[in-house]
Amino acid sequence: MKYWFTSLLLFSLYSINYAIQGDPDQLYRDAYKLEGDNQLYEAAKTYLEAADLYRAQKNYEFQAKVTERVGIIYHNAFHYQNSITFYRKTLHIRQEHFPDPEKEAQALYNIGIAYQHMGSYDSAIHYLGEASNTYVKDYYKAKCYFEIARVTRRLKDLDRTVKYYMQASELDLDAAMQANVFQNLGYAYMHFGDTVKAEHYFDKAMPLVMFNETLVNKAVIHRTRGEYKKALEYLTQAASQQDTSKITELVMFNYRQLADVHFLLDNKEESLLCHQIRGDMGDRLYKRQKELDQLYNHYQGQLMVARFEAEEERKAYQENLIIYGAIFMGIVIIIGLGLLTYQKRAKRLRKARESDLKTIDQRLTKLNNGQ
Repeated sequence: MKYWFTSLLLFSLYSINYAIQGDPDQLYRDAYKLEGDNQLYEAAKTYLEAADLYRAQKNYEFQAKVTERVGIIYHNAFHYQNSITFYRKTLHIRQEHFPDPEKEAQALYNIGIAYQHMGSYDSAIHYLGEASNTYVKDYYKAKCYFEIARVTRRLKDLDRTVKYYMQASELDLDAAMQANVFQNLGYAYMHFGDTVKAEHYFDKAMPLVMFNETLVNKAVIHRTRGEYKKALEYLTQAASQQDTSKITELVMFNYRQLADVHFLLDNKEESLLCHQIRGDMGDRLYKRQKELDQLYNHYQGQLMVARFEAEEERKAYQENLIIYGAIFMGIVIIIGLGLLTYQKRAKRLRKARESDLKTIDQRLTKLNNGQ
């Protein structure tokens, strides 16, 4: 009886404590919404509250997951040192509680990218190298090699840049990824002024996947050599494959190159037309950006209202949980007190009955002795 009463009491206390502390899954969802609303500080704070509750529940997988989200928030806000702190915490949680090479490699990769953005290139190369050694899948290994090569290219170290791209090319990659390797090798050689090797690797990339960027880069190579007709051929081919309804930097750059090459070939009308097309794209891009800004502001307002309403509902839900928990606890206490009173009364009655039985037994014994 006492065990039953104690269990009910503990359950009531747990319910009230759960309502006060909050549900970590709900906090996780709230933080995700806040992050989507660009309320980054509040999102990070809520993620950390969820992480504390997950740790208390020994749910280390989700503790690592929400801690990683905090690192990503700081990363996107350009607070790279803070992001590294939380990426390290994520790595520590995963290594200690549930080792998983792919997820550990992802944490190492994130640390390396953060160091890369900070300009700490030696640290970036170290952690990206650790990630490439930890990853199991070749696709992710190639991503690490790409990033290391990007760092070494910034350091103007052609040998190491080529080395890491070549390591990526030796992996088991699909055609698109392999073409991307050759594309990057060509761009690296072009960056360092070796147009012959650059063209060689661009030619290797083209049969695998026809990147518009490859065509434009080949055009730039021919333009630097003064081969304007050849450059025009590649630029025209790239323009024919580009969707001008989707305005990108590459499309804008292509039409600028077309305008310049036509001008160098004394095709002034075509050059003017390309400049006009590029100008129209710029105007459309500006109008589209303005429309997107207006839509963003509109939906931001709606999201703020929805967030406020959701917060009010969450508070009301927690208050109701506390009230119902308190009521339930009161009922349990009343029942428990009633049970204790019943036990005491039953105990007294049992003792009285035992006393009466003992007295009767004594009298019977005397009577028997008297006879």
